[in-house]
Amino acid sequence: MDKYDSFHADWESSEGPPNFDMEEHIRDTWSWFRDVLKSPKFVVAPMVDASELPWRVLSRRYSAELCYTPMFHAANYIKDATYRRENFPDTGDLEQGSPEFDRPLFVQFCANDINAFSTAAKMVEDRCDAVDLNLGCPQMIAKRGHYGAHMMEDWSNIRKMIEEARKVAKVRITAKIRKFEDESITLRYAKMLENAGVSLLTIHGRTRDQRGPNTGLADWQIIKKVKEALRVPVVANGNIQCLQNAIDCMEQTGVDGIMTAEGNLYNPALFFWNFTSSLPALSCIRGHVFKILHHVFQQEEYRDMRDMLAQANDFDEIGRVAEEAKRRLENLDENNEYTSPQIMDDLLMLPYWRCKPYVRPKPSETTENNSRKRNSGMIEENLKRKKHKEQKKAKYQEKMAKEVDSLRPKYEMCIKCPGNPRGLKCTFLFCKACCRKRLSMMIQIASVTEYTAKHHEKLI
Repeated sequence: MDKYDSFHADWESSEGPPNFDMEEHIRDTWSWFRDVLKSPKFVVAPMVDASELPWRVLSRRYSAELCYTPMFHAANYIKDATYRRENFPDTGDLEQGSPEFDRPLFVQFCANDINAFSTAAKMVEDRCDAVDLNLGCPQMIAKRGHYGAHMMEDWSNIRKMIEEARKVAKVRITAKIRKFEDESITLRYAKMLENAGVSLLTIHGRTRDQRGPNTGLADWQIIKKVKEALRVPVVANGNIQCLQNAIDCMEQTGVDGIMTAEGNLYNPALFFWNFTSSLPALSCIRGHVFKILHHVFQQEEYRDMRDMLAQANDFDEIGRVAEEAKRRLENLDENNEYTSPQIMDDLLMLPYWRCKPYVRPKPSETTENNSRKRNSGMIEENLKRKKHKEQKKAKYQEKMAKEVDSLRPKYEMCIKCPGNPRGLKCTFLFCKACCRKRLSMMIQIASVTEYTAKHHEKLI
């Protein structure tokens, strides 16, 4: 018996919470998936500072059939009205989640508290088609907050959050997960979520440690096994950089939908500027433009535009960067006709002025050596900068000391304590404090001498 058997046995033995009809749930789930969601095949992932409203609308124009909001923190959402207003308003005009241009839509929350998650789901129930519980975020901030992929082992709490949200909110509950190292535990984990009542499960075929330079390739085989084990719709996530990747994944895994994150960011047709007056944060738009023009900015002749974008302080300045890019790039395809490749290799062969995916370099001895050289260079540069800063500080302090000295009256120093100026009338060349001590000592000596003389006189 492993560490999961004793801790999670009670959750595996049940076919669902009390009074939960699994067969009815499966029937209703597939009806909802087909009739409400329209059986979406292509899904835009939840991305912080990226999958906001204008980007979702743009993605839908280019065949995205289901979109997620960025991940919101459930505890902050229910407590902070400003947080709600800036991210996903729960009152007022229905702009985010509008049936006209922003559906179907899943709102994603991270949470580790039963009441926070269920309350947040209740607050957005009329503005989305489902509420998704984030169980896949691998970042360190999620580890510090104990949510996302860093609460994967807390099955009891996860299940209670899902069950309570289903009771409280009149909206479907879904979940997005990552795989465990152990295949059997991953399958049991997915089955537990199905038994808890999720209506759709998205699985990212990487572990929580596969991120950044250690990202590697997603495991489609475990996604296939999860799909075969579950009865609710399953969406695959990982290794989706082009259309052919999506087609291959669906054929190899048999999933009901494909989710893409970075592939969507690096390969949109254009950026959607003037859709709504309630624009997202400046950092969101800046991030999108950086990714769209990533390959352009690698060319030396366009580094000036990268600097312009980095220094832009408002939407108009970012807009001018986009206009400048359009002016300088629009004639490059004048004598060439390019189709839209579906295969990854063909996509990567596109010229730099065409939108294409970014592929992380594989970790190797060469890249490690280059990284070591870069790090060494950065350390040297930081040391030089620190030394220069210290020199400037010392020079400034020296200058201020001279200015203070020029304002300070010139006095002779006390011969006993050179830190204090000499008293002008002291015959001993002392400062006032030393002079008082000397005077007090002389008075005491005089008193003792006088008393001794009188006493001697009496004895005579």
